[in-house]
Amino acid sequence: MAETYIEKLIEKYAEQIELVKSLIAGAASEDDAVIALSLDKAQKAIMQYTLWAAFDEEYISALIALAIQYLNNDKTRAKAANGERSVSMQTQGSRTVSYTSPVIEFSKDGLSEDVRAMLPRPKLRVL
Repeated sequence: MAETYIEKLIEKYAEQIELVKSLIAGAASEDDAVIALSLDKAQKAIMQYTLWAAFDEEYISALIALAIQYLNNDKTRAKAANGERSVSMQTQGSRTVSYTSPVIEFSKDGLSEDVRAMLPRPKLRVL
């Protein structure tokens, strides 16, 4: 039987999937495919930004951080698409406080500012 693309990603990122699951509360084995897709997307964004030919394992923390940010944004957007509000309010007497669950802003290269700070500057490519 031929392996699907998702199965290949789960196999490729097996170690990182377990790490992400240990950092996210409530992550289950059913989430492996979603986590693998986020890790793949994060690795591609980092590789495109840095212009590396192969991923440098020294920057695994940046990969994990970006994958978790992608997962958070996807979850927040899915809730919004289902009509769930990301705003909660608390009232005590005459005081009211509102909390929102914002999505993380990414630049055009798909990286957040904190992940970009974890990475080396991109190499110049001479054509």
